[in-house]
Amino acid sequence: MKKTIYIVFSVWCVVCGLTGCKYIRAHQKDGVAAEVNGQKLYETDVLAVVGNLTGEDSARVRGEYIQQWATEILIQEKANEYITPEIERLVADYRRSLCAYEYEKEIISQRVEGTLEDSVMIRFYESHQERLVLQDDIFKGLLLVIPQDAPEQDALMNTLSTLEEDNLQFIEQYAYQNAQGYELFLDEWKTANQLFVRMPFEKNNLVSELKNKKLLIVQDSLNKYILQVTDKCFRGNTMPYDYAKHEIQKIILSQKQNTFIKQEHERLYKEGVRSKKVKIYE
Repeated sequence: MKKTIYIVFSVWCVVCGLTGCKYIRAHQKDGVAAEVNGQKLYETDVLAVVGNLTGEDSARVRGEYIQQWATEILIQEKANEYITPEIERLVADYRRSLCAYEYEKEIISQRVEGTLEDSVMIRFYESHQERLVLQDDIFKGLLLVIPQDAPEQDALMNTLSTLEEDNLQFIEQYAYQNAQGYELFLDEWKTANQLFVRMPFEKNNLVSELKNKKLLIVQDSLNKYILQVTDKCFRGNTMPYDYAKHEIQKIILSQKQNTFIKQEHERLYKEGVRSKKVKIYE
C-alpha cells in the first residue's frame, strides 16, 4: 500500500511540475496540498517555501518540497517497524531529561539573579586564586604590520613608548595610510594564540622574547611586525582580576544554580509527600 502511495505521489509531483500552479490549485482540497496516510501538508506551509517564485520555478520548488515532506513520513513509518523496547526506553529517558532541562532552565532564569556585584566577585577572586590559573599567556597592547620600506618609521617608533591619546592618534593615522594590519587592544586581554595567529613565527619563541621586553619587532621577507605590550601575564600564574571576572561569574552563577535546583528538587519531593502524590510502602 505504501509503495502504491509513493508511486502515485511521485507521478503527481511530475505532473505538477509540467502543468504549473493552475493545475495544482484546481486539485487542492480544503487547503491541503498533499496527504500521506492521513497526514496532511497544508497549502500555507508550501507557499511559505515557494515564496515569490512563479511559473516553472514555483512548480519545481513546490514539487521538491512536497516530495521531501512525503518521503520523510514514509521513512518514519518504515523506521517505526524497527522500534524495540530498548529504543522506546531511550526515547522516554531522553524526553524526560529534555523536559526536566527546559523546566530547570526556565525557573533558573526567573528566580536566580544573573548579575553579580563586584564585591562578591572580588571576594571570590581573593579566596580562590588556586582555581584561577592561566592556561595561556595573555597580553594587552597593540600590533602593527607594516611593509619593510614603510615611511616615517623613526617617528612611529618614538610614539610607541608612551601610548597616550596624541600618540595613539598618530599611530592610527599612520596605520590607516601604511599598515598591512593594525590591532589595538589596550583594554582587552589577548591570548598568545589569538595574538600571534597573524605573525608567521614560532609562538613559543615570541612569548619567550616578551618575558624580558615590552617592544617586540620581528620581520619576514616582506613585512615588519611591531608588537608593543602594555601589560602581560604568563601561563601558570593567577589570572588578572579583569581577565578572571568572566570565569568567576560563571563559577558563582553555576554554584547558585546548582544550589537552587537542589533546593527545588527537595521542595518538590516534600510537597509530593505532603500532598500524597508520593506514596512510600514499607
